[in-house]
This record gives sequence, structure tokens and C-alpha cells, in this order.
Amino acid sequence: MRKYCVKVYETVEITVIFFEFHSERYCFYFLFSITYKIWCGREDSNFHGCYPTATSTLRVYQFRHDRTANDLVEGRIDGGEQDVKRQKTSRFEFRVAILICTADRVYFPLPRSQPMTAQDPRPIVQIDIVSDIVCPWCTVGFRQLDLALKEQNVLANLRWHPFELNPNMPPEGQNLREHIMEKYGSTVEQSQQARDRLTQIGAELGFTFNFNDDSQMVNTFAAHQLLDWAETQGRQHPLKMALFEAYFTNQQDVSQSEVLLDAAQVAGLDRDAAHAALTSGDHIAPVRQKQQFWTSRGVSGVPSMVFEGKYLVTGAQGAETYSDLLQRCLTEAA
Repeated sequence: MRKYCVKVYETVEITVIFFEFHSERYCFYFLFSITYKIWCGREDSNFHGCYPTATSTLRVYQFRHDRTANDLVEGRIDGGEQDVKRQKTSRFEFRVAILICTADRVYFPLPRSQPMTAQDPRPIVQIDIVSDIVCPWCTVGFRQLDLALKEQNVLANLRWHPFELNPNMPPEGQNLREHIMEKYGSTVEQSQQARDRLTQIGAELGFTFNFNDDSQMVNTFAAHQLLDWAETQGRQHPLKMALFEAYFTNQQDVSQSEVLLDAAQVAGLDRDAAHAALTSGDHIAPVRQKQQFWTSRGVSGVPSMVFEGKYLVTGAQGAETYSDLLQRCLTEAA
């Protein structure tokens, strides 16, 4: 029996379990989808803070003697819910080494982008990031985390969670400088100093901030809905990166549906499916529930990063701090 985590949702975790069975004449692969509650406060399962609650779909796949699980991932084998079928084979050895990772939640430090394989020896640390697309320190914090991951030679099991800095922002938005001065009482000079500092920090981390006098603060609730849907498609992280670039680098209005759909395409998502997700309203309640979950646990500023479900760090704390936390998590897991 082999276990591979494939997709994670806010309230359930889907784990694929392989049962490989073969006899003199027949070979089968059985795939079960197991539902996990997360953030339940229990630590008595294979996943920190999770426990199995129910079994859902059984899927059976038949493999020819010259096929592997990698063929399934790459779409060369059709599978579905069906009765158990038998297939005669002349060989009974199957290599099921690479059935994973169309899911972007297993994150590779930049610039690596290929999916994870079972052979990768690097340890994996669970990191949850509560953030908003229009928060410059969120992209700075992520880039600093990325440096720490590379320094420690660690992979991150990365999940992004919604937070709105300005939930009451009207559809037309507001001039960014005016917004900052009203909200924080800063002067024009202080605002410009902050922009200059962010621009410099961003450049050092490989990210471009293109602030100008026309920069806007916008409502991000629709963007969070799209990110919620993208998680179900295994493309949440690429979409988050595309939205950061659209807003800060390209100075686009990420409250507009066309901008969101363009970002979805950049992230490798189907544009029509993304449009359907935005217009369906199916992700309104889940996003609100997730926001409430984090605020009820004391998260009031972003970025807020949770390492291994135990250590909460708020603000962009620098690569050194993140590196120390990664090392601590690895030491405790050893």
C-alpha cells in the first residue's frame, strides 16, 4: 500500500491510496479517495492536525504490462468509476513511482517548476500563508521564504489562504497613495519613502514593483474566490504568483474579471472554466468561511505564515528567520 497526497482543500484532504494486486492471471490497481478533516487539533494520523473521517470513491484502473502510473498522470490511460474488471497480462511487475503531482500545493523553490517525484529525497515542510493580493509585504515575505527553502534544501507543502486588507473597498477602488495616507496617516514623503524601500527590496528578491501616481487600491474578494477555485484545480500557487505580478508589476486592476481571467490563463488554467467559477458564486461562502477561520484564531495582519501547523509568524520576517524555523521543523521531525 502506498500513500500520496494529491489535493488539499480547506476542509478536506484527499489522499490517494494504491492497492496493487496481482495473481497468476490478473492485475488491478485500486484507488481510494479518503476524506480528512484538517485543523481539527488532533495529531494521531499520517498528517499533522488531520484525521480520516470517511471513505468516498473507489476507482479501478487497468494497466497493460508496458504501462506505468506515470501514464495515468500524463493522461494516456482512461480511468473512472467502474466495476472491477480483469485483464490478462504476461508480466506482473509494475512501477508506480510517479503518480503525484499535478498538484501545485507541493511547491518547489524558484525557479524549479517540474512536478515532485517520489524519488526526490528532500524533506517537505507544511507552510500555510494567509495573505492578500494587494499586500506588497506578502510577495516580499514569500520571496524571502523562497530563499530560505533553497538555503535549507527543503520543499514546502504550500497553501495560500484568503485575507482582505480592505473588505469594504468599493468597486471603483481608490488611489493608492490617498488610501495609504488616509488609513495610516502618512505624509506624501513617507509614502514615497515606503515605495522606494519596497522597490529596492523587491529588486533584491527578483520582483518588480512599479508604483506610480495612478496606482490603485482595489477590492480583492473576487480574486480570492478565483484562488479558492484554483486550489481545486491544483494551480493555486501559480495563480497567486500571476496575480502578484499583474497587480504590482503590471499595475492592473485585479478586481476586474478580464484581468483575473488573464492571470488564470498565465497560471495554466482554462479561461472558460475560470469564468464559470467566478460567475457561479460557488466560492463566496467557502472564502468567507476561511477568512473567518483565520481571523477567529487571531490573524489580523498579513502575511501570516504557519509552519507545520505549530509556529505562526506575522509580517515579512526575512530569509534568516524563515530558515531558522525550517530548521526547527526539520529537527523536530527527525
